[in-house]
Amino acid sequence: MIALVTTALAIPLQKALERVLDDPALAGASVSVSFGPPASPVAAVDPDRRVVPASVTKLLTAAVVADTLGLDAVLETPVYLAGVVADGVLVGDLVVVGGGDPSLGATDPAAPLRAVRAAVEAAHVTVVTGAVVADPSRFDGPAHGQGWMWDDLGAPWSPAISGLPYALGLAPPGVDGVACQGREGVGTPVLDPAACFAEALTAELERAGIDVQGAPRVAQAASTERPLLTLRSPPVRDLVRDMLHRSDNLYAESLWRLAGGRDAVATRLLAAGSQDPAPADGSGLSRYSLLSARTLTQVTAWIDGRPWGPELRSLLPTAGRTGTLASRFAGTVAVDRVVAKTGSMTGVRNLVGWVTAADGETLPFAVCFVGFVVPQGEVIAVQDRVVALAAGSARGRVPRSALRDPAFGASNEPPTRSRGDRVPPGG
Repeated sequence: MIALVTTALAIPLQKALERVLDDPALAGASVSVSFGPPASPVAAVDPDRRVVPASVTKLLTAAVVADTLGLDAVLETPVYLAGVVADGVLVGDLVVVGGGDPSLGATDPAAPLRAVRAAVEAAHVTVVTGAVVADPSRFDGPAHGQGWMWDDLGAPWSPAISGLPYALGLAPPGVDGVACQGREGVGTPVLDPAACFAEALTAELERAGIDVQGAPRVAQAASTERPLLTLRSPPVRDLVRDMLHRSDNLYAESLWRLAGGRDAVATRLLAAGSQDPAPADGSGLSRYSLLSARTLTQVTAWIDGRPWGPELRSLLPTAGRTGTLASRFAGTVAVDRVVAKTGSMTGVRNLVGWVTAADGETLPFAVCFVGFVVPQGEVIAVQDRVVALAAGSARGRVPRSALRDPAFGASNEPPTRSRGDRVPPGG
């Protein structure tokens, strides 16, 4: 634990932050910062200024998911024989009903196909007179969120959202059907993940010698009376951890919709005491969302008051160790003392979570920078200095030497000014 020698050798954290935030990298940018309880922060700079939250939105999504679905929940994708089976012939369709599980085929696109094929073989079905039918009707909204940028829609971080997600919404290797063709090949988003799953499953069955006579299609299930098997996700806590550590947009949008979407988030924001509107989406890809640092710390304070709060905090990336924070804060006092969600896109760099100060107090915080035009690396350096100062603070004060100390993120190298860069939305 870091100790401040004497009060005379320390300055208020507020004053230290103001000096660091005067960095030329933030010239003309919107800054919204808050450390400590939202009603009486230890240090804050323009905490009520609303900014584009980007992927820190995923922390709100995680909170709503924990509060509605529960971290122990499992998402199910049931499969049915919609028809009569006689002498190895299914007179009807093989129906897969999506449950919104974003992990379906995420690590191994062939795994759910093999599971269904094995169940069909175990049922001694060798002919399907109908088709493989994929039912994505669990989600009836648009495939993309409000405010998503059109020129990002062909990128891996902007997949189509479906009630029957498959293979992260990306074209899987080894499946050549039209519905599974990404815009630019394997690994790029498919237009209809449910149609892709139907095509991929049909191909898997036919490779195993099972004759599927109808063309794969997407439709709402007409019958769910003959269960064949149920594909199950890992526990929701694992999905939330993956979402937060990878800043995965498909996971975020799927879980957000399962948990009730914008209305559910709005209810929790009101419960937290926020006056800001609920975000337009669950991932933070939208440019329509606006949140302030105060609202974001209100959310963290609300999380602290929920029974699942400590576990949710444990699922976040840790400074210098895991997820999107693995390579940040190296060599500073913030390593292991910060758990937080990152958020970035072009001109946006946000960080929201908790920092444990030198005196052992845990401070909720939000540090949001929006509208800068320099490369992200320069802004990240400023952001890391701000958070490291809080990590090294005690009773709201930091050593005077901290502003020059590399342990608090200070650099001896002069800043470089250069043109900004276009950054994929995400962590």
